[in-house]
Amino acid sequence: MPPLSGPVSRYYHNAAAVISHPLSSDYLHLAWSAAKTSPDELRAVYEQTLRALQHFGLHKLLSDHSQRPPLPADIGTWMVQEWIPRAVREAGYSHCAVVENHAPLGRLAAQSIGAQLPPGLITFRYFSTVAEAATWLGAQ
Repeated sequence: MPPLSGPVSRYYHNAAAVISHPLSSDYLHLAWSAAKTSPDELRAVYEQTLRALQHFGLHKLLSDHSQRPPLPADIGTWMVQEWIPRAVREAGYSHCAVVENHAPLGRLAAQSIGAQLPPGLITFRYFSTVAEAATWLGAQ
């Protein structure tokens, strides 16, 4: 999880991830670890991400999956059917920049979530680096 430059407000962390707000940006940064975690820990990260979007009044997310193990299928389904639509409704979630996983299976897991979303629900793109993702989000 490479650090972002400049001051950062750290909002939440557990074994799975760190949620922070780079203060010079208009997005939330979700940096996933390589730790294997339970479905409850994964859901907790996403619930805290929703709260952080609301707390900071943000609508965009940079999700760094470069180290994250693939999500279990039931968590992916929960995200597509419940969490993402709720985040759109409750926080105005609109854009997601995903830094892709280094492993092919990890990339495929993240891309399958994006492929299941209704067109136009959110705008998202995949990137190789945090810098590329941050640049794109900053232009949105």
